Amino acid sequence: MTRLLNPPDQNLPMILADSGFDVWIANTRGTRFSRNHLFLDPSNRVYSLSLLCGIRDGILAKYNYGRAVYNLEHYGEERPPIYNLSNIPTDIPLCLGYGGKDALSEIHDVGTLPDCLKFHAGDILTVQFISDYAHADFVMGTMAKHLVYSATIKFFKRQ
Repeated sequence: MTRLLNPPDQNLPMILADSGFDVWIANTRGTRFSRNHLFLDPSNRVYSLSLLCGIRDGILAKYNYGRAVYNLEHYGEERPPIYNLSNIPTDIPLCLGYGGKDALSEIHDVGTLPDCLKFHAGDILTVQFISDYAHADFVMGTMAKHLVYSATIKFFKRQ
């Protein structure tokens, strides 16, 4: 829900809706309707980990639980499985944005993604690097509307 912290004229979901796009907002911790899930407990700290992945040394892999025994328990192997980015169809439009001040990711590692996706030609792949942006700036930055959201809307309108 952090995407809705800024005023309506400065948060991407509202800007997209005002621009005529359908907007769906995911809640990775669940809503009152998902509290009785058969096996996922939203109070468990690993509830959202299935969405996480990591890029280290140019390799994109699922979340690393930190110990071989935990990875073995979750994945059936000691190391997190690697995502095969060549499985992404080259005709699916992709928009990738990252910042130079992001403490949650390494610039070098994230910078390898465009090379992995190089077969997405022309308008199909849009990459935006903002050197002085950190992770949350893409959502809550005071200049995000002008630096990020306008480019995002242009990307959607091209598709």
